[in-house]
This record gives sequence, C-alpha cells and structure tokens, in this order.
Amino acid sequence: MLMNRLFVFDQNLTNSDYFFELKKFYKWYKLNNKTFKVDKNDLDSKFLIENKIKMVITNEIDRSYIEVFRDLKIINISIGNQNYSDINIDYKNQNNFFYNDQFSLSGNYSNTKLLNLMKLVEVLKWDSQFFGLKIGTITTQFLRENIIQYIEAYVKENNIKVLYYLCNCHDRESILIAENYKFNFVDIRIEFEKNILKKEIIENKEYVFKLASNENTSQLKALASGIYRNSRYYFDENFETHKVNEFYDNWIEKAIKGEFDDECHCLFYGNKIIGFCTVKYNEDFSASIGLFGISKSYQYKGLAKILLFNIFNLMYDKSIKKLLVVTQGRNYGAQRIYQKTGFLTKKTELWYHKWINGKWN
Repeated sequence: MLMNRLFVFDQNLTNSDYFFELKKFYKWYKLNNKTFKVDKNDLDSKFLIENKIKMVITNEIDRSYIEVFRDLKIINISIGNQNYSDINIDYKNQNNFFYNDQFSLSGNYSNTKLLNLMKLVEVLKWDSQFFGLKIGTITTQFLRENIIQYIEAYVKENNIKVLYYLCNCHDRESILIAENYKFNFVDIRIEFEKNILKKEIIENKEYVFKLASNENTSQLKALASGIYRNSRYYFDENFETHKVNEFYDNWIEKAIKGEFDDECHCLFYGNKIIGFCTVKYNEDFSASIGLFGISKSYQYKGLAKILLFNIFNLMYDKSIKKLLVVTQGRNYGAQRIYQKTGFLTKKTELWYHKWINGKWN
C-alpha cells in the first residue's frame, strides 16, 4: 500500500536540537526510501494533494497546518514538544505523554525504531505462517481517526484476519477508538527495568547455573508446559491451545539455538533443570528477559531469586547496564518476584486483538 511521506522543515528552528534530530533522520531515511522534503513556507494543500502525501514528519508546526492535515486525512508525526500531533516524540521529556519510549534519533537503533513506528501497520510473516492465518500488528501505540482509516485500508488490501494492537494506557482517545472499532482487550503488559550496578552475593551453592544446550531441549519443553497460562494467547480463545503450547516450545528451542532470544540459561539441581531464563541482548547496552520459569514442584523455595541473581551477575560481567522484563497484569507472582529483586515498573500498556471475520467493524 503506497504511503508517500513528507518531511517539513522550519528554517526558523535551525538552532533547535529537535531540528537537528529531524534533519539527521531525514538524511538516513532518504537513503533507503523514496520521500519528499519541503520548507514550511512552501507547504500548502495543493502540494499535499498533488503528491498524494499520507504522512507528514515535522518539528513544531502551527495548529492551522494540523487542521489541514486532518481534513486531508494525513497523519502527522512531530519531533518536538508540541502535543497536538497524531504522534509526538519528545526525546528530552521523560514524561512525554504521547510517546513513552525515550530515544534520540541519532543512532541506527533509534532510526530503526522510528521507521517501525512510521509503518503504522505491517504483516507478521512468522506469526502468520505459524498460526496458519494472516496476522498483522499495529506499530504505533496511538490511534487517531485518520490513522485507523489507513490501518483499515491496509488490513483489507492484505487480507489480514487477526490484528494485534499494543496501546499506551495513558491515551484515552486511543482506547476509545480501539473499543469503538471492536478491538478485544486481552492483556495488560507491564514492563520492568533494573539497573545493573553490582554483582549479587549468592549463598546457596547446591544449584548450578549454566547455558542450555541442544540436549536440554526436551527437558525444557516439559518444564515450560502450561507455565504461560497468563499470556494473551491463552486468554484469547480464538487461538487453539495446542498451537499456543507449540508457540512457546518453539520460542524455547530457538533461544537455545540463539535464533530468537540470544541465550537460554538454566538452573540445575543435579542433572535436573528446575528453572530457565532466555535473554536477548539489545544495541543500547541493555538486555531483555524473554521467557522465565521455575518448575512447579520447586516453586516457593526462593529459586526464582537465585536464578535472577545469576542472570544479574552475568549481565554485570558482560557490561550490560540495564535489564528489562515483561509480564502480564494478571501474573501477580511474577510481578512480586521482579519487585523483590530490584526491578522498577517502567511502563504499562494494553494488548488488544481484533479478529476480522469478513467485516472490519
């Protein structure tokens, strides 16, 4: 689906850090994509219509332009501190309401994140192949009427049957739009973070911590069986249970091979695996825990803390500065474990699924 994108520059803001950020991203973006560029003084409705512009990326811009964009159903992303665009990214403001994933646009990692946001919606090839139906995801956390209309057209054009949407829970308008278009709420996503500042003392030495190997695959799959009953896939009864179980088995197997998460670490008692944790290393000196579990017969013995302390020490040895982990709002046990071991809540988001059965709404 064609989406022509326009970068608009205001020469009165050349000394602004936001102008510098926008300029750097434009240079990076135009190397990989067809795009348009214009000075704010040359921007008018005729230009927008003739060039079939569907998205405008700006710094601060007058409200009068915003009204023009909305009349023409053009999506506006602004890099700056205004709050009346469809999506606003203010990397200087840690409490930025409209986009709560803080980043400067200067690095390739951040460029990739913004590019993903600008897609608005895309097909998930692996998920579609695995579940046997066309699955898509919305790549922005914010919905506005012109955004949802673009998404609707994309869904119809690509014959998408299931659509995932991760919503910023602070944005009332996005929640109302999702509900109005019959998205079904399936999960609360809570992300925790911990700064890795020192090595932890692990007094109990009877449990051995080491990297999983291929020979551990069957034992790990058996341990993880049914352990993720709190996940959104189980909560959404449209997904077949055996396929959801297979989904997590596949995740563990890939982590052991370093094909999805980078590593899978285990806690052994003798030759028996009693706990495991998968880890993915990010480009910004952080890492993310993917799957984490303790054998049911060994729970409530403090082993989750021992496993996490070993993970913390591994991160410290690798010079990882921050560790992230996600759990479900209904998983109180996991939340307590992370809080007790020094994680702090970073953000809370809402998962929605929309199943399209012949009709969009």
